[in-house]
Amino acid sequence: MDKMSIYNYMPVWGQNLACTVQGANIIRKRYNPYFEKKLEQYKKSGKASYERIREYQDKCLKKLLIHSYETVPYYKKEFDDCGFNPYTFLHAEQLSALPIITKDELKQRAKEFISTSKLPSKTFIHLTGGTTGKALDYYTTLNEQAQQWAIWWRYRENLGIRRTDWCGEFGSKLVVPIGQAEPPYWRFDYAEHRLFFSPYHLNAGTVRSYAEGLMKVKWIHGYTSKLADLAYQLTEAGIRIPMDFVTIGAENLYDTQRKLLEKAFGNHVYQHYGQTEGAANISQNPDGTLRVDEDWSYVEFVENGTDHKIIGTNFHYYRMPLIRYDTGDYGELSGRQDGGFRIVKSLHGRDSEYIIRPDGSKITAVEFDEEIFAKVGHMAEAQVVQRKKDELEVRVIRLEGYHESDDKVLMERLKAVVGNGMKYKITYPEILEKAKNGKFKLIISE
Repeated sequence: MDKMSIYNYMPVWGQNLACTVQGANIIRKRYNPYFEKKLEQYKKSGKASYERIREYQDKCLKKLLIHSYETVPYYKKEFDDCGFNPYTFLHAEQLSALPIITKDELKQRAKEFISTSKLPSKTFIHLTGGTTGKALDYYTTLNEQAQQWAIWWRYRENLGIRRTDWCGEFGSKLVVPIGQAEPPYWRFDYAEHRLFFSPYHLNAGTVRSYAEGLMKVKWIHGYTSKLADLAYQLTEAGIRIPMDFVTIGAENLYDTQRKLLEKAFGNHVYQHYGQTEGAANISQNPDGTLRVDEDWSYVEFVENGTDHKIIGTNFHYYRMPLIRYDTGDYGELSGRQDGGFRIVKSLHGRDSEYIIRPDGSKITAVEFDEEIFAKVGHMAEAQVVQRKKDELEVRVIRLEGYHESDDKVLMERLKAVVGNGMKYKITYPEILEKAKNGKFKLIISE
């Protein structure tokens, strides 16, 4: 019996204890002395001038480029082929001489991107996806992850959020067994001051129970689509629960969603943009402006037809450096500055796609990616199609080595996350369907 099966058999108090133990472990790893040091540095650099930021970027990039050339097989060959000399590097604009790296290329040649150098903290593998349906084993270190959380907490503290504030989190974690029919639909993590709400049990019949749990927190955070669905259910039930803070991530935030959230929770909604790979980071200020975190990575907005792709180069990820990495997302600069930081006019590319269960609750593209597809081996890409309320077609592009056992895992994850009330069909097309604009959609709902 695996850990998740054991967890599902525990009483609620035992599951609360398990979440708290996990939270304590996260605190130990994530919020270490290195995190505290970097958070203080980021608070200071967040007020830097244009000149100081540019100087800092050029210095960080040169150090990263030399490290990559000397210790990363992919970049040694790439730099030599391009005639690119990292030792004579002077300014960020020179990066344009290097090719842009796509997620497909990174997946296919992942081992070549791993540095052979000995780094000061432990390396571990972080599974990531995004809304593209393409899972990726990304190598990082504990210090690198702590530094990423430092830049994220600068954003939160700038809004006024404290680490001791109780947060209601609406993500994709299966904290409440999918078959549970009675409240509570949340679990406590006393270590991190979080209530993990189940996104899988929310519907018109359970929303009042969710409201009881929400009264225990003053800050909610989660996927845009999940919080928007919560706000809709609360509004339909005539319930309004004031929150000190509402923060979202992982998906786009549309105006209709923002208005709905503000109506239900009586506060401005703040968004943050980032990825596990750490290629680009964009945070929202208290005044509502979106600001590129220029002291975290060098971000390019590269013209792509009528749009601009977000291309990033992280300054601090040395185990698996990504230089000119295509995030798969799009954005537009406003032309304004906040000191040395550019202001972003708009962000898009992470669509709030979802399927609807027979009971009316929703499962988003992010949840499919993280809780289902990321668990299946030998899968290149995947796509979900819902044409009937109780039927799902899962399209899989298979890698070499795909076996019946992978189908079994996929079916088990579908039943665990989506439930047994659906009819599932797995197909294996040569290519996956694209939207009219040529962009991939993980979920097609008709």
